[in-house]
Amino acid sequence: MTRATSARRYVYSASRLYSHIAAEPRLETVQIRSGSGGSIDVHVQNPSPSTPNSLLILHILSSLNHKQREPAAAISASSSPVTKIQELNLEQPPFYTTPKALSFSDSTVVSIAPRWSKTDPFPTPLHDVLVAFDWVVANLCSSSTFHTPRPIAVCGSSIGGTLATSLALTESRPGKKSRISALAVQDAVFNWTDIATSIPSESDGPTMKTLLDARGHLFSSPAGCFDAFASPILFFRTSGLHVPLSFPSTPSSEEVEPAGGQDVDGPELNPPLRRSNLKFPAKGSGLRLPYTRIAVTADLPTRPARQRGKGSSALVADALDQPLVAQAEEMARLMRRSVALHELNERVRDDPDGRSEGQVVAARRIELISSQRQQQHDEGQWAADFFRDVLG
Repeated sequence: MTRATSARRYVYSASRLYSHIAAEPRLETVQIRSGSGGSIDVHVQNPSPSTPNSLLILHILSSLNHKQREPAAAISASSSPVTKIQELNLEQPPFYTTPKALSFSDSTVVSIAPRWSKTDPFPTPLHDVLVAFDWVVANLCSSSTFHTPRPIAVCGSSIGGTLATSLALTESRPGKKSRISALAVQDAVFNWTDIATSIPSESDGPTMKTLLDARGHLFSSPAGCFDAFASPILFFRTSGLHVPLSFPSTPSSEEVEPAGGQDVDGPELNPPLRRSNLKFPAKGSGLRLPYTRIAVTADLPTRPARQRGKGSSALVADALDQPLVAQAEEMARLMRRSVALHELNERVRDDPDGRSEGQVVAARRIELISSQRQQQHDEGQWAADFFRDVLG
């Protein structure tokens, strides 16, 4: 919360509007200047809906250099890490443009293209998303036009899903005109800390290799990976890791420092840290977790991660083979725990079957699904169907 406020103080925007009017639907493009330097494009489809309080969908693009991007068909093994990270799951194309499925029931669809690359590392994309969101609230959620709070839904895939998650978790305040009511993400990266501290290995799966290759292009230092807005799983728990001075490449070159920022001379002075749960949303914050759908383009295990082996070895294997699936499972579990414990005031136990009343309610509020069987022409349908169900 504090970081979001400071980020907002950092970005002061001025916008220049230019429009392209198509027969159907109407499309406007807004160029918004960011205090971090440069500008971003915000594309608004159906900016003036005829239905009062119609749904507003924010789609955060996963494209990093959207103006210089390669066509999906041209992406190959020689592509840069920045391009590869959009292709983590080849069964679904990345969200380069707004999926047609999101345009329904007179909704307004806003596509935000934040900058995130080696020349614009984190937190630049966070600043871009926040300043774009401020513009959306000021211009598309005006109290003079919408007499009751306008429902807002947010979606994104890959690293666009990372930013969508952080925005939704920190801007979901009941009663506010800018409240985000629903979140849908696909193959999102919820936790960069494990990636920031991992040493590349021949045993890494293709997705893990891509993430390890991309980390230095998206973050100027490992410390950025430990920001909760870059790793939204950290809103719900501590990392349990020391912050490296640099991204490790070999055991001999790895240097770490404790979370407090003091250098260490040897491993005996750098003991392992324990993960611990955090209370989120914090009491008095006015936040409420939005309806959430977490989708992955892979088969979900038939049993919870804690049941697939003894101790933590099974979890380690999952993280190496399918890191995005493992992260999605943990994120869903932590969000459900928050709903049951902090909203429903139910004592949370390690019940793998999830049969308690609170767990059932939380599972309906926070969905975890596999979207791999969708056809290419149904891109975005997994999000559109969810928004229809929970927001009408």
